[in-house]
Amino acid sequence: MRPTAPNLLPLLALVFWLAACGTTDEATEATVPAGPTPAAAAPGPAATAAPPVTSARTREGMAEDEFMIGEGSVLGLRPGQPIADVANTTKDILRTGEGDFTIYRLADAAGKPLGYLAPHPERTGEISTIHITDPTFVTPRGISVGDTFGELRAAYGAVTPHGSEIEGRTGVTVGRTHFVLDARHWDYNLAPGTIGPATRITEIVVR
Repeated sequence: MRPTAPNLLPLLALVFWLAACGTTDEATEATVPAGPTPAAAAPGPAATAAPPVTSARTREGMAEDEFMIGEGSVLGLRPGQPIADVANTTKDILRTGEGDFTIYRLADAAGKPLGYLAPHPERTGEISTIHITDPTFVTPRGISVGDTFGELRAAYGAVTPHGSEIEGRTGVTVGRTHFVLDARHWDYNLAPGTIGPATRITEIVVR
C-alpha cells in the first residue's frame, strides 16, 4: 500500500496568515511617525539683480549735472554769453506790466520748454538773465520750480522776500539765483509773515 501524501492546506493557510500579519505591521510602522514632522521651509524669492538707479533726467538722455542750477550758470550757459551760440531758442515777446520785452524761448532737443533767455538791454546779443520754468532743474540745495517758500527757507535758512513797485513781482535772491514766488506785493520791504510757507516758486532766475 502506497503512503498517502500529507494534507498541505492547513500549512499553506498558516503561511499566508503570517505573511499578511507581517505586511500589516510594516505598513502600520511606516505610517506612524516617530515624532512631529517639521514643516517644509517656504521657498524664498528668486534672487534678482537690483535695477539701475536712474532719474527722470537720466532717462531723458541728459546728464545729472546738466540740470543743476549753479551759482551763475545753468545748462552750461552764463550771463554775458552770446545768444547766437545757444541752440534750440525761439525769439518771442514777453508782455508785462512794465512793457514788452524781447526774449528767447529755451527748449531741449525734443522741443520741451525749459524757460527763456532775457537779452542784455544794451548789448542785445548777450544773455542778461536765464529764466528756468521746468521743475526738472534743481539748485545744489535741492530746490526746484514748484517747491514752496517753506521748503526754500528750510534749505537756505533765513531768506528775505521782496516785492516790486510796478508789477508786484515777489521773490527771494540768494547769491546770483533769484526765486520768483507765486505772490504779488507792491512794497519792496515786506513785513515778516507776509509770504505764506505754502507759496510756490514759479521761476528760478540765474543772474
